Amino acid sequence: MSNKKTGFIQKNINIPDSFEKDNKRDNIINWGNDNFYPYFLNFLYQNSAIQSGIVNSKVHYTTAGGLGYEGTDKEKFDIFFKNGNSDYNLDEVTEQMSKDLELSNMFCLKGLWSLDKSYCEKLEVIDFEKVRYRLSDDMISVSDDWSDTRNSTIKVIKPFDAGDRDSREFYLIFQEKSKQSITGRRVNKSTYPQPPYSGGITSILTDVKINKYTLNEISNNFSTGTIISLNNGIPTDDAEKRAIEKDIRDNSTGEENAGGTMILYSNGKDNEASVLSLNGNDLKDRYTALSQDNRNNIILAHSVTTPILFGIKTEGSLGNATELEIGYKIMKANYFKYKQRSILSALNHIAQRGNGLTGKIVFNEVNLDFIPEVVEEVVPEEPTVFNEEIDVISELEKCGIERPTSVIYSKALPNEFNIDEEKEKLMEDFKKETFASLSAIENQVLAMLSDKNDYNSIRKSLGINAFKLTRIYKRLNTLGLIEGVKVTTNGMREIAKQDVSRIQIFYSYDLNPSIPGPSILPNNRTRDFCKTLVGLSEFRVWSREDIQKISDRAKRNVFAYRGGWYNNPQTKKNTPWCRHIWKQEIVFS
Repeated sequence: MSNKKTGFIQKNINIPDSFEKDNKRDNIINWGNDNFYPYFLNFLYQNSAIQSGIVNSKVHYTTAGGLGYEGTDKEKFDIFFKNGNSDYNLDEVTEQMSKDLELSNMFCLKGLWSLDKSYCEKLEVIDFEKVRYRLSDDMISVSDDWSDTRNSTIKVIKPFDAGDRDSREFYLIFQEKSKQSITGRRVNKSTYPQPPYSGGITSILTDVKINKYTLNEISNNFSTGTIISLNNGIPTDDAEKRAIEKDIRDNSTGEENAGGTMILYSNGKDNEASVLSLNGNDLKDRYTALSQDNRNNIILAHSVTTPILFGIKTEGSLGNATELEIGYKIMKANYFKYKQRSILSALNHIAQRGNGLTGKIVFNEVNLDFIPEVVEEVVPEEPTVFNEEIDVISELEKCGIERPTSVIYSKALPNEFNIDEEKEKLMEDFKKETFASLSAIENQVLAMLSDKNDYNSIRKSLGINAFKLTRIYKRLNTLGLIEGVKVTTNGMREIAKQDVSRIQIFYSYDLNPSIPGPSILPNNRTRDFCKTLVGLSEFRVWSREDIQKISDRAKRNVFAYRGGWYNNPQTKKNTPWCRHIWKQEIVFS
């Protein structure tokens, strides 16, 4: 019998992992503990509002434009698109493909050859949670319920092979390759992919717990950090003692028991149970404080650069059209187009090899209401009639802002361009810059430093101890993101990568980098317009709106025309622009 007079009750949390195991009975590779890991991913999607909201938005931005076709086989494409006698056309199939890709980093297509085996008649998506790789061959096993394989049917399907059409059905899987991982002393061979948000799974599960906590309004004091004294004496039997502890743990802890009532029996008033709370009655406040940091972790795990684009309001975000437009274009260039490429690679592979389709299937542009329609500007090939009463230089001197010290990236515009397309290219090039790999807490510290918060206010606001914060300061200094406590240009770039609402785009005037020589030529060979504007650009920058307003008044595209016509002395060619160029500058604010 044990003489231990105290017992510590704590509810253990077991987070499912994706460790793979050979299942020789069913001739498959199990996906996670008990082969249930995909069901866990679906559970997170179904029970976390943030998770489902981000996933649904990603699917929308990837597929909402619908499929199009580039080529001469339009009639053959239309037949392929209608998808035989399926309930879904290919636009609807791509939505399902995209959703599985966002949830699991894979999708599985099941195709059906026509009766004469001459073409693929129909495509459908097999939900990722139903698919398992086989041990003995390259086929897959599909089951509607992997929890009960003895009573459910397991279907085996062959892979797509345009040269082997003996079986009417085939499958085609796309998945992102995962790196091997280790659990304990076991190496996971990573046959199945890791979800794209794998770093945020703990936070998503925490979000589920917080939601249940809020729903049930945990108000009793038995949830955690509580001492319960049972004054009837120490049980004489270890089994009885464990049974009592189990009853209390199962009926008084966790979000499912929020607000519940527990009944304890005692022999009289003197022997009644006593309860001492170690953490007070601030559990609700603690859960609320945790929720914000938890949400940020989920956003980072999903590679979301503009939360407002996904319906997530953040402090300092205005949610205006410009912010949404820039955010969408960044996500499109660095995320959505790669997901589209994955989906199209599968569809084109089957259509071209299975159905003999020439040309290619593409995604149409997504029509977003918050992005105004772009009317392409055409540079005139000959001088037009300008409003000579408007002095462009004088107008530029009246507007713009003083040159900021926080310019973090710049790029010259080409001679002929569409301003909207160049803005998109600018953001793509900016995102290609090498950035540091920071944790969520390090990003928060860096952002707070940029907002001039001091050491103590950061420590208190984030609830971290001095030792940990000092280590973060040291790492940020080592990475060159701060000098002392001042955020460097590289630090501003890192913050801007995480939060594009902190940046603005301005324009300045300088020598075209493709033309050799000084910006201002000697012997008074540089036009007064260019000489004055280059000088002004040392102290001022202008917004697109500033330049557009002047262009409207002068009836002259200041972006395109610049200093006027130029005769290249080497090529003898006339161009409706000079040696100078407008330059885009990303400013951190």
